[in-house]
Amino acid sequence: MERAKIKVSGVHAVPVCLKDIPRGIKGATVRFEYADPLWDGLSKTVVFKGSGVTKDILDAGEVVKVPPEVVERAGQSLLVGVYGTDADGNQAIPTLWADLGRIRPAADPSGDTSTDDSLPVW
Repeated sequence: MERAKIKVSGVHAVPVCLKDIPRGIKGATVRFEYADPLWDGLSKTVVFKGSGVTKDILDAGEVVKVPPEVVERAGQSLLVGVYGTDADGNQAIPTLWADLGRIRPAADPSGDTSTDDSLPVW
């Protein structure tokens, strides 16, 4: 379930398509397009920042899962960036943060067992 597409060129990571990000979502992905040959052959680490947490995804490909820890708090911005290094560690390229928008409040089951449809009141 793709929530964003990011175009990476030079040190810029620019959102080209964004969808709402509900709090607590699991399995959400972000797709990256590396439009600059500067990124060819680099090992890419995608960095997510949100809900007071920063998480790295090492050796990231074009489609990266959003870590659930970064979408735990509604009302905060979700940021993403990429850090590229060459095999020798001689070249390092960080991008500026791309803002994926605010994490939106979302439905969450209460755990109330009195609503179990197997109870005789139903």
